[in-house]
Amino acid sequence: MSISPMTAFRRARLMLALLAIAAGTPARAQSSAAPLTNTEAFRAAFGLTFKGFDACGDTVNGERYRKAVTEKLDSCPFTPDAKAKFHAWAETTTQRFTAQLQRFIVENKKLLARCEPQKRDPAYVNLTDLLSRYSRGEVGIDAIISDPCDVRPAAP
Repeated sequence: MSISPMTAFRRARLMLALLAIAAGTPARAQSSAAPLTNTEAFRAAFGLTFKGFDACGDTVNGERYRKAVTEKLDSCPFTPDAKAKFHAWAETTTQRFTAQLQRFIVENKKLLARCEPQKRDPAYVNLTDLLSRYSRGEVGIDAIISDPCDVRPAAP
C-alpha cells in the first residue's frame, strides 16, 4: 500500500519534530527570573507522541516518552498551578486519543499510520533505544529531554 507524497511529508515532519525535541534542538526560552508558567513546549512534546508512536503501533515507546516529558516538567520550577493544569490536560488528552485510536482500529482493522520507514531511521532507533534504557533506569531524564525547563517550542 502506497501513501501520498503529502502524507509522507507530514509524517516525516512529525517524526523530525519528535526527534528534534528529544535531541534538544535550540528553542526560545522563557524568562527564568520568576517561577515558570508556560508549559506549551511540554504539551507539544507530549501530544506529538500519540501520532509519532501510538498511531504507528508503538504505544510502549509513546508511554515512555510521555512519562519522560511529565518527569521533566515535574523536575522544573513551574508553578503548582501550571503543573496541575498540565497534568489535567495530559490525562484528558491521553484518554481522548486512546479512545480515538481504539475506535479507528476497530472500525478499520488497521493502525492509523504505517511508519516502517521512520522506524528504520537511525535517529528513531537511537531514540527508542534511549527510551528503553530510560525505562530500565540506565539513563536519566536529560538523556531523553535535554532542553532547559524554560524551553518554548521553536517556530516551525
